[in-house]
Amino acid sequence: MSKVWVVRAGGGTLADDFLDGGFASIGWEMGDLTEVKDLDALRDSYRAVHPEQFPPAAGNVVAQIHAFMNQIASGDIIVTPTINANVHRFGEVIEQEPYAPVSADAHHHVNRRKVHWRDDCILRTQLPDAERKTLRDRRTVFLLSDDRDAFLSLPAIGLPCDAPFPGNAAQAAILARIHQKNPGFFELLIAELLQAMGCTDLDVRGGPGDQGVDVAAHIQIPFADTVKVHVQAKRYQPGRDIDMRAVKKLNHGLPDAGRGLLITTSGFKPHVPARSAEETPSVFLIDGPTFAEQLFDHWQEIPQYFRDQLGPLSE
Repeated sequence: MSKVWVVRAGGGTLADDFLDGGFASIGWEMGDLTEVKDLDALRDSYRAVHPEQFPPAAGNVVAQIHAFMNQIASGDIIVTPTINANVHRFGEVIEQEPYAPVSADAHHHVNRRKVHWRDDCILRTQLPDAERKTLRDRRTVFLLSDDRDAFLSLPAIGLPCDAPFPGNAAQAAILARIHQKNPGFFELLIAELLQAMGCTDLDVRGGPGDQGVDVAAHIQIPFADTVKVHVQAKRYQPGRDIDMRAVKKLNHGLPDAGRGLLITTSGFKPHVPARSAEETPSVFLIDGPTFAEQLFDHWQEIPQYFRDQLGPLSE
């Protein structure tokens, strides 16, 4: 029975390469593995390139490489995410064996599977709970369904690829560049933007034990007191909207007279703004387009390093 696999495209950043080239690929800095069929031989090849990796982690990666090279078969379906977290592309594997390109191209992954990508899409939010839960797996290669035909019959499959971004093209472009960086970059960028907007005493805390606060700062209200601002950063893809649980978590950690900013690169579920205004009035919501627009407004005040990483700006 044909199966359904997920092959992540660098968090969606390589999806266009996959679609334009008619393939899916894996990296891990490995050379041509098309002749390496045995799991032990794959393990030896991987260790030769990554000798310092913790053995259990290495074993997990080798299992993914083995699945991609030797278990995915002709007729199987490959699903890959895009920059928009709600939209996944899918296509059919059209050759039994993996291959390495004969000549070099701009795409740097060598080990590939030929895929006939469909023009329509999968909308993640319309998938059943079980499939949505499975898609949270962070591995690069994993099995999504062992029954291709049952999966393709789901109502979420084969829909138009038109889950729109709520902002404009320039905002979408800069948010896409933010998604190419690590989460720590987003938190530091928020701190720099807050400083450009007049905040002081910036404290970037993101990571384990941050108590739901990634950035803290002070802002002086003219002729009044200094207010402490607590920021929760959510670097989510468009389509992965924030629900009330995140708002309440931030609100719960606020001290008396504190203010919360929940800043996301995506958006908020439709009911959240009204409920937040009523139930958590000390938390203010900033969605992706709003954040991007503030970056544009304060662009010249942002340090050159961040402008180099995110620019040039789109018109």
